[in-house]
Amino acid sequence: MTVDGPRSQPGRAPGSAPPSLPLLPVRERPAPDLAAVNGILDTEGRQSESVIPVLQAIQSAFRYLPDDALRKVADASQMTPAQIAGVATFYGQFRQRPVGEHIVRVCEGTACHVSGASEVRAELCRCLGIKEGEDTDASGQFTVERVACVGSCSLAPVVTIDERIYGGLSALTAGNVLRDFVATSVGRNGNGHKRRGSAAAETGTTAGEAAADVEIRIGVGSCGIASGALAVQAALEEEVRALGGGATIKPVGAPGSVTVNRWSRWWRGGNGHSTGT
Repeated sequence: MTVDGPRSQPGRAPGSAPPSLPLLPVRERPAPDLAAVNGILDTEGRQSESVIPVLQAIQSAFRYLPDDALRKVADASQMTPAQIAGVATFYGQFRQRPVGEHIVRVCEGTACHVSGASEVRAELCRCLGIKEGEDTDASGQFTVERVACVGSCSLAPVVTIDERIYGGLSALTAGNVLRDFVATSVGRNGNGHKRRGSAAAETGTTAGEAAADVEIRIGVGSCGIASGALAVQAALEEEVRALGGGATIKPVGAPGSVTVNRWSRWWRGGNGHSTGT
């Protein structure tokens, strides 16, 4: 994840103006291709006890449960409309409405709640033109969700858009978060999702081909990521490559800090000794 802070916009009270985000044009959603439903039924089963895996597979295919797909399931299986509707509305994992290309999650954990998360969420919905009782904007680009916690309490109140974290927000700065995201992310990589760092961030590989005398450990726990650890890691890897290698960049599941250990070649009888941090 990447983390960005708010950009202030003084002089504007939340809710005092019409939607301010330059939204993408409203677009008609294409009708779902129901050809996949028969394949799902063939794979998951047509018996009444298969209703949950069938609905999970449909949601995986369409990102929500289209009414036409549910009617087709009822017509082509032993599952009744009442059973399908009951399961689809009982479990929170199922969506009955289309979801946006980008998911905006507003943390409403204790720290974020007392810091104004509700006001931030209201301003995000206002900027996107999302009406009361709805969660997706008319362009189909953004869905706003409430979540219990994102694990970045020190940055409260926190909003995530896809894999990007924005902390320290207020109702006055929430709109700027959306504008920043539209300006930098929408339309790239298909859905705006970004890689969580370089390949070395995922695998712990060495930056450079030379034997490493120095090990640089970077804490990439949730707080570290929220504080920009992946950007720090990418910058270190680039610098090590520019210097011809000689260091191993190792992400670890620890708090957001960087530790440098130098392993002396002159020591024998062990796996190396840390000579400094």
